[in-house]
Amino acid sequence: MQVLVMRHAPAQPGADDDPQRMLLERSRTRLQQVSIEFEARLSSVTYVVSSPWRRARDTAELLRPFTQAAAVETTDLLLPGGGIDPLMALLESYFDHSVLLVGHQPLIGRFISQLLDGPSAVALSPSPGEAADLELEWPAAGLARLRRWYQI
Repeated sequence: MQVLVMRHAPAQPGADDDPQRMLLERSRTRLQQVSIEFEARLSSVTYVVSSPWRRARDTAELLRPFTQAAAVETTDLLLPGGGIDPLMALLESYFDHSVLLVGHQPLIGRFISQLLDGPSAVALSPSPGEAADLELEWPAAGLARLRRWYQI
């Protein structure tokens, strides 16, 4: 299983808990002109799943045309305070597919760390627009291998 776990692209200044914060215009431009390497990786994605908050949803929507996904699915499981176990269960439901998950900190950093290093891992802190390209035989703690790190 291949999974891209991404923190939403850079957003306008504002409160972290504001679900309506919009992306910066430069973020929109970058998302429409991703690197050749990232575009090649996105081309194998069959499902795009995002937090319902605007900045994450817009990030996912702008990347979806580079994928095979018919639509962006949204879930509250990718909100900042979401839990690792429910997110792991969600990932299991996409087993045998290539998935792009777009969410927020601190959840995204904790989730990437858990997949790579297990429950005792120190949480990573990806910057806005960063994505971890992970390969897993099964979505479980400590079983992922980092293929590449992308920054849009």
